[in-house]
Amino acid sequence: MAHGAFQASYSQTVLPTTSQSALSWIGSVQAFFIFFVGIFSSKAVGSSHFHHVTGAGLIVQLLGLVMTSISTKYYQFFLSEGVCVGIGSGLLFAPGIAIVASYFSTKRPLAIAVATSGAAIGV
Repeated sequence: MAHGAFQASYSQTVLPTTSQSALSWIGSVQAFFIFFVGIFSSKAVGSSHFHHVTGAGLIVQLLGLVMTSISTKYYQFFLSEGVCVGIGSGLLFAPGIAIVASYFSTKRPLAIAVATSGAAIGV
């Protein structure tokens, strides 16, 4: 989650009259949804629905990013980046880690650590 870069851009250009506290709510809600939705999406992956979960995650996250690019008001950024991107990321992050754990029997902690640290590059 690189919300700090987004927050700096929002406060300087797009939403200069909005407080830093209000802008930080966007990233906080996004982080909440990543882990909250991850609880349910990892259970769905365990029930052999990996393709459905990741497909839905890709669509929701892409929709959120596109809507963020055309947003002009605070509530639009909150809904598109905070809620939509957060839910999409939650549908993608936890299943990605869960699937790595199912493929490795030896050195599983190392594989999960590499997958988790590499996820920060794409988020």
